[in-house]
Amino acid sequence: MPQDPPDMQLMQIEPGKAAAAALRLDATICTFLVLDRISEAGLDYATDLLSWVTSNLSDAQFKDEVSLETFKSLLNVALQYDEDHHLEYVAILVHYLQDPEFQQRIATPKLLDDLVTLMLEFEARLDPEDIEAVFQELATSKNADTPTSDEAQVLLLAQLIGLLSAASATDVFARNFNVRSPVIERLEAKLRTPWDSAYPSTICACVMVGNLAMSDEVCIDMVKIMELHIRLIVILKKSDKPALLYAAAGFMRHLTFPEANRALLADAGLMEACCRMLVLKDPSVRGEAAAMLCKLVTGNFYNIEKVMYETVGPDTEAIDPEISADTVIFSHIVEQALAPSAPLPSTTMKNPMIELGRTIVAMLRYLGRPNAEKDVEAVQIQILQVPQIARPIAQLVRQRFYPEARSEGLLGLGLLAQTLEGAAAIAEEIKEDSALLETIKEHANATEAGLAHQGSSTASRDHQNAIVLLQALQNNAVRELQEAVGEVLRTSRLTKWTQYSRIRQSLSKHQVRRSSGDVSTLSSPGGASPGRVRELARRATDSPAMLPGRPRGSTYVGEATGERPSTPVRVREVIGEMEEVSPGTIKESPARERLKGKGMKRTNTAPQ
Repeated sequence: MPQDPPDMQLMQIEPGKAAAAALRLDATICTFLVLDRISEAGLDYATDLLSWVTSNLSDAQFKDEVSLETFKSLLNVALQYDEDHHLEYVAILVHYLQDPEFQQRIATPKLLDDLVTLMLEFEARLDPEDIEAVFQELATSKNADTPTSDEAQVLLLAQLIGLLSAASATDVFARNFNVRSPVIERLEAKLRTPWDSAYPSTICACVMVGNLAMSDEVCIDMVKIMELHIRLIVILKKSDKPALLYAAAGFMRHLTFPEANRALLADAGLMEACCRMLVLKDPSVRGEAAAMLCKLVTGNFYNIEKVMYETVGPDTEAIDPEISADTVIFSHIVEQALAPSAPLPSTTMKNPMIELGRTIVAMLRYLGRPNAEKDVEAVQIQILQVPQIARPIAQLVRQRFYPEARSEGLLGLGLLAQTLEGAAAIAEEIKEDSALLETIKEHANATEAGLAHQGSSTASRDHQNAIVLLQALQNNAVRELQEAVGEVLRTSRLTKWTQYSRIRQSLSKHQVRRSSGDVSTLSSPGGASPGRVRELARRATDSPAMLPGRPRGSTYVGEATGERPSTPVRVREVIGEMEEVSPGTIKESPARERLKGKGMKRTNTAPQ
């Protein structure tokens, strides 16, 4: 068996690699590759050397101009496609792209266009089995039964898609690109292909185009002029690929932020698509569907009526035959808010139970406004006829992980308790779980000193909402509950908050309006040695694909209330030795019977 030359043997020890990195042999090799000055016999050695040098660059070297020029040269070589070394070249490029600062440096029209070309050509060479494996690799939720791939080309394409998507979450990308940029038009074309012929690159297109939806103006144009929502809704109604559904839903959720879009999106079928997504198994997909429903009904009576009087449709029944296509959307929302859900891969993802509870509160908030311009009484009656209506809201109060959602839950129960029927529903919940009343009392009994110690407007708001809720329960609930509630109110130091007019004022204050939004984006694996293809190793992770992107008009990458963790994409060893690439119940009534069918005829409240 032939041995490596002496200089290559030297390169296999750490001092030799460091010396080669200090000399920037990577730049020299890439220049020679571009000029085709390396013989066929020497390409294997040159590729090995290039990998070793790249993995031993210091932080300063990695971020200098030499590295950027070396990356450009290697990208040109990779685009020429040498079958024997193509995967090794892509592995080195992926190594560079793992660095968040480097991602900003490649967010230029020429480089990003070349990288998209590389991704599309790479994808086109894969067979159908590998394409399906890439979809699986990009899924946000995985378990022991989820099939995984050991194929280098599958793992590298998944990483390339993730890293290009992450690059679109940078401010540099937002400054350098718009919907008329050539590379964005190429990606937009991917969105317009038939849903059943979508490729993994469609995920990248959803994220990159979606990350340009950073203002009301752009979002409205994307709906009213470009009509991108039509294709996205088809994907949400038909696709069975969680990674694609999550990315498309993240894009679509951005489009729901402008109030001008909400009725149009609902009329285009988005509510029915969300109802279908709610019965899928993937918790991240369910969470995005719930979040979109919440946004659609916020401050929009036309959509609230659609929720109360229209049905989930056949796409939901096709996924779960136990759910009739004639099930009213609101009944479906309540049922799904109470359905069990798998754990989320990341705490920054939308929690379906929380978001569906918030959806109900958003409806109650609008219907309870003192200056509501619509005839809301019929809708209020319909809501109160739904069994277990209080339970999804009570869940918001019970949980302690999401403070803002807890505040909304207390407000929602306070709104519900303003009527005898609503108070009775809450009383049933308290009978089922006495801890609910204790939780409400805890907030109502908070002292001024305790509120000052917490130093949070949320704590003060929770206290005020709890007092309003208890006063309404005392006025409207059963006798046993009145006695328990009255004791709390007598000991409270802020009984001035118990007047009904206070909650009316509170309702008219906060019309939920975004200051920022987010769109799903793919994670950026951390940097490490690219290695040779036969030494590629899978990076361990349970949630490699999509995570929420940055708020609009901000350099922050992540949810508005949390960080965007860098979730690595896994690469398993292909050949040889392991080497890390890196990182109760209300009786049936005629109104309830209507909820099982098509419901009442809606009034014409559509925007003109």
